[in-house]
Amino acid sequence: MDDETVYADWSALRIVVPTVAALLAIGAGGVLAFLAFGPEPQLGSTPAGDAEQAAVAGVVADPKTRAELTLQDFVARLEQARFAGQTFAFAEPSEVAAEYGDITAGLGDFTIVPVPGPLTVVDPANATAPLTVTWTLADGVVFTTEGEVDLVLVGTEWQVDWEPSILESSLDPGDVLVRERVVAPRAPILGRDGIALIDNRPVTGVGVVPRQVDDIATLAERLGQLLGSDPAEIVATIAPSPSDSVVIVASRRAEDLAAVQQQLTGLPGVVLVDSTFPLPPSERFGRALLGRSAEVTREIIDELPDVFLPGDVAGRSGLQRRYNAQLAGLPGFQVRVERRFPTPSLAPTATSTTGRTPASAESQSDGGEAGQPPLPVDPDVVYLSAPVQGTPLSLTIDQRVQTAAEDALARTDLRSALVAVEVSTGHVLAVANGPGAAVDNFALTGQYPPGSVFKVVTAYAAMEKGVGLTDPIDCPLTLEVNGREFTNAEGEVLGTVPMRRAFVLSCNTAFINLAGVLDPSDFARVAAKFGIGAPFDLGTPAFPGSVPTPGGPVEKAATSFGQSRVLMSPLAGAVMAATAASGSYRPPTLVLDPQAPPQSDQPLDPTLAANLQEIMRAVVTNGTGRAVAGVAGGPVAGKTGTAEFGDQNPPQAHAWFIGYQGDIAFAVFVEGGEFGGSTAAPIAGVFLDLLAR
Repeated sequence: MDDETVYADWSALRIVVPTVAALLAIGAGGVLAFLAFGPEPQLGSTPAGDAEQAAVAGVVADPKTRAELTLQDFVARLEQARFAGQTFAFAEPSEVAAEYGDITAGLGDFTIVPVPGPLTVVDPANATAPLTVTWTLADGVVFTTEGEVDLVLVGTEWQVDWEPSILESSLDPGDVLVRERVVAPRAPILGRDGIALIDNRPVTGVGVVPRQVDDIATLAERLGQLLGSDPAEIVATIAPSPSDSVVIVASRRAEDLAAVQQQLTGLPGVVLVDSTFPLPPSERFGRALLGRSAEVTREIIDELPDVFLPGDVAGRSGLQRRYNAQLAGLPGFQVRVERRFPTPSLAPTATSTTGRTPASAESQSDGGEAGQPPLPVDPDVVYLSAPVQGTPLSLTIDQRVQTAAEDALARTDLRSALVAVEVSTGHVLAVANGPGAAVDNFALTGQYPPGSVFKVVTAYAAMEKGVGLTDPIDCPLTLEVNGREFTNAEGEVLGTVPMRRAFVLSCNTAFINLAGVLDPSDFARVAAKFGIGAPFDLGTPAFPGSVPTPGGPVEKAATSFGQSRVLMSPLAGAVMAATAASGSYRPPTLVLDPQAPPQSDQPLDPTLAANLQEIMRAVVTNGTGRAVAGVAGGPVAGKTGTAEFGDQNPPQAHAWFIGYQGDIAFAVFVEGGEFGGSTAAPIAGVFLDLLAR
């Protein structure tokens, strides 16, 4: 045993000594009585002599009174933790003081009030009394423990048989009391239908015991190969750790380690440790939106000092960070018996060792928040101030729609995004950022010129001014406005065509001509009817779009087909498509708040909305969006967009496609994807096909 402290087994001696002492006491009492009073009095002795003899004999004959005095004296000394002068049966006062200090060192500053119960004389040499100890910690927390004080008669003197169980009945020699912080498991992030998007999922930690490894560098190289980790980082993690500790060098999803588990466990000093960690269903799923959890940073601790301490797990990005306080709740603490010789608990119960229900039991009985398991109850806990359970964060995200969106974006290596919105409710069903597990949530926050998808707004504004779907519009190859030459993205020369055809084939010059009937302020006014520039309250940052009033003819011409200073996010594009699909603007919703007041719809003109739906459907059947004409799931309507940016000649372009099918509206954006019809629309087609499976 490393610790040289020896805890002797006094059990036999504690039986023998009091017994011998009792016999000696009886004999001594007889001798003393004889010396003091002479031979036993005969009948006819004086009453005074009888009383005096009875009083002296009572010193020995009434052990309970003497034991009670000893008990009261000990309790007074215990309250002050001053044991000098107290006589103990099997220990020195200094030994008792040292053990008392060890037992209570883990509690910090405290005071106690010990109150004994009725004393029971077990036999002529043994007595016992229950003891209730009320503890008050430095921060005002009060709790009680139950112990027992045993007294033994040594000679003519009652003495305390010191044991740690005087303070708490379950304490054995070498055990101590410790105060520990208790952190509740992080609450989940839930999606549509209560499906967990972030939850405490099984993980396996790969640990190393340095003492068992002869060559750390060689082991690190092998671990790096198996885990895809940097060997130098593994060595740096192990180096400062105690030689006999388990150092976790990497954590992986349990299923991800299955293929190499046997190889790992065959390495010297390597152990696998199972635990849980807040994770999404897959590594890629909603990474930019949901974010990731990891060990808390100093910055986050400074933001929430009442919630986190170094070493805690916290949300480091995305919604997990934004809602750290809600998901983590508030930590509690417990006072626990730390065993010198721990034994496995066979049947943990919700009752403490004092026979009282811990403070946590009521809050644990129903698991706290709905869907959360109760905190485990440790039978060694003598007091628990239960942590405040975190509250799940409920989102409108649909796991199936989100997965389909991310799988669809996997067909391009370019920076891309896909946002899906439920037409009937405004609920955001998917927020996907590509390629791969993107960490920048530009699907919500990106600010990009929308190009021709903005023609939805210009067409509706022109119809408000009286332009009909069959009214003729000129679509030349180029058009000069105040010395600035504008051209069509794909070289269209349509001549004079109905407004419907100009929209379906996305002629820029026709829309410059169409804008002649509009006032400069009409663009922003009508865009707001589709949610562009409206305040979005999603519970996370989102860019609703911006449509500045054009400052002159050139800006007005460029604004008509989504250039100049017009900016939108993929989210704004999806909301615009949903508005066109339903004929009403519904503010988008992402984070569900049961306390939030309902938001009213803002309807478009029914006739104009029907016209818009007609020409958006024609874009797919006869225009630039034919890439989605044959997808599964029903008819699709939409609008392609090619938005120029940068200073190159010819300029680079972003690719857009917005549309809807049934109750799902969407926007696909591909940065630098050139043409909406050939780049963005096919991704939308894959998305819709996946949803239809």
